[in-house]
Amino acid sequence: MKKTTRLLLAAGVLLLAAGCKDSDEPTVVPPPDGTQFSETFIQQYLAPSGIELSARTINDPSTTCIHVRFDGELYTPGSEQFATLSEAYGDTSYNNPLVPFSNLALAETIRAVSVRWTPLGAAADGTRTLDAVTHIGTASLYTFIRNGYRDDAEAFPDALSFLGCYQQYGHKPVYEPVGELDIDDTTLIAYEDCNLLLPAAELASGGTLEVGLTVGTHTFTATLALSPAK
Repeated sequence: MKKTTRLLLAAGVLLLAAGCKDSDEPTVVPPPDGTQFSETFIQQYLAPSGIELSARTINDPSTTCIHVRFDGELYTPGSEQFATLSEAYGDTSYNNPLVPFSNLALAETIRAVSVRWTPLGAAADGTRTLDAVTHIGTASLYTFIRNGYRDDAEAFPDALSFLGCYQQYGHKPVYEPVGELDIDDTTLIAYEDCNLLLPAAELASGGTLEVGLTVGTHTFTATLALSPAK
């Protein structure tokens, strides 16, 4: 009986010790807002392999907005490609909660944009360039990361008011003529919302728009037929 009692007491001491040890370790409780701890600010990269164009409706009738959709391969956390890009861009020490896949970036820099317009019924030599009157409109994550995750809270111009979902922490507005690109601004852009903004009057006759985008070392082209303005 005494032996049994001693065994029970010993077991109790071991359980108590184990309980004390566990209580000294931090308990990980998932946050209620769906965020997760992330070492990187960017949550997904897209390596482009092509582009598609579509007309986009915005609240400015004097401007025609052309949305540029990127096709390509996605790199997500845990992949070798994601780790390589994070290291290359210096995005390795954000160390804060984020909603998964909330910050998406093009894996390479847009280095040049060309825009050509052929009006309906134009002769073979009727194509003209619109680079001087075309602006790129998007948001970039590069400056925020390069500055050590410091957000300078640059205001979005009225011309980019339709990009409301990007007017948030870490996103810099990019609105500049395509012939005068600052490649810092066109690095790590939000690939889901790259747009070209042109004066609607230039395209009122209807015709074919041809866009060339040089991304990294590759140039992608796409065309879009536009109807005459009503």
